[in-house]
Amino acid sequence: MIDLVLILSLSVMGSAIGFAWLRWRQTCVITPLGGFLIASVLFVQLGFLYFYFVYERAWFAQQALLTLSLGILAVLLGGWLGLTLLEPRSRIYQVPLHKVRWQYPMRVYGMVTLLVMGLTALYFALLGYVPLFMGLETLLTEGFVPRLLQKPRTMRNIYINPDAAYIPMQGLLEAFRFVGLSMVGVWFIHSYRVRRHRALSAAIVALCIFWLISTGQRWPLLHFLLVILVYFSYTTPPRELRRVLTRVGVVGAIFGVVISALQARASDISDHLPDLLSFGVVNLAGRILYGNAIAPVLSFDVFPREYDWLYGQSYVQNLFSYLPGPFASFPVTFNYMVMKERVGFTAPPDFYTEAYVNFGIIGVIVMSFFVGVGLAGLDVWLRQYRNSVLGLSVISVLTTYALLVCTTSITFSLRPLLVTGIVLTMFFALRAVGSAFWGGSVRRMRTPPTAHSPEAQL
Repeated sequence: MIDLVLILSLSVMGSAIGFAWLRWRQTCVITPLGGFLIASVLFVQLGFLYFYFVYERAWFAQQALLTLSLGILAVLLGGWLGLTLLEPRSRIYQVPLHKVRWQYPMRVYGMVTLLVMGLTALYFALLGYVPLFMGLETLLTEGFVPRLLQKPRTMRNIYINPDAAYIPMQGLLEAFRFVGLSMVGVWFIHSYRVRRHRALSAAIVALCIFWLISTGQRWPLLHFLLVILVYFSYTTPPRELRRVLTRVGVVGAIFGVVISALQARASDISDHLPDLLSFGVVNLAGRILYGNAIAPVLSFDVFPREYDWLYGQSYVQNLFSYLPGPFASFPVTFNYMVMKERVGFTAPPDFYTEAYVNFGIIGVIVMSFFVGVGLAGLDVWLRQYRNSVLGLSVISVLTTYALLVCTTSITFSLRPLLVTGIVLTMFFALRAVGSAFWGGSVRRMRTPPTAHSPEAQL
């Protein structure tokens, strides 16, 4: 018997990858639209396909895969229409490295970096400890134990541990850590590449990576590496970019496997190094490819059979989670509704599933289409800021979190937007202060010496 749902899914998967590849060939950079389609396939559709076979083509698994496939197809069509209207002729978005301006003096970047680092330190001060240090201390004093890094990572999480104390503005401080530090990473990787303060730049990038993994989580580092890849795609020729992709992939895989092994999310895990590394590889691969899909797939068995359509309630609940709280966010509610677990969550609904539980399959198609149009507009709009270091950091962050929208609620994209806006406000404020106290010196734009300039050869 011909499996039409599977055929449609594989056809949409091929079309999405092909369209994203064509977008790459046109622009030579990672764009929000192309990245969104690839992320939808890699981080969402593969998981739905996996559980489609695990549940032996059950009706809800068929409904889930069909809905997702139509949603991705709608994004593709919306993106194609948007690009047809906004950019009828394809353009290369890349900019030569030596033509990228700093726009602000280096001391301004340093001041903003100190502010971002200070907010990151404040988060850990309010937390009361650094989970990575606590896990390593346990490893040195007690040896390897199950949940070595997972336990300190979650002991202050109010959604997992009811006895934990809430950190004021926790969500915003966390956003400053993984969004703000990613922007800082772009600035100082660029500084290193143009041979400016190379030792200091390398130290600051290393410090950013440390603070990103210090909570014992993997996804902040993944987001950081994606931001860096977007930056390199704008400033690196395609042949050299392949080497960058390989190196970043290796770094990400090593850190991901080690953190996964140290988290030790199993009660019977062996403490032998080969077994630990094997566990880390399997756990990391499973988490990326299908680990977050189980609750979304099962939700198609719950809605609308057990619960009515939500009609936007999940988005409202997520918006309330931005207020000083704590307020429950929809991933908590969703986990309870689907998995019947009152405490803890690990698999929030992806963009397509959340659209489905709110508005049904028609809502998925309509919302996906307009998201595709919006992503095409974002592609075209962002390219005008690619000629400065600050602009490239904004492009890299917004592109990364735009493509990751497919894995979570669209309302959570407000968080990186908010942090990016605050960081830009810091630059504007420092320029105003500089104009008042330093005679306008902060406003002068200077292009630093590059690898191709005579000054850099001295």
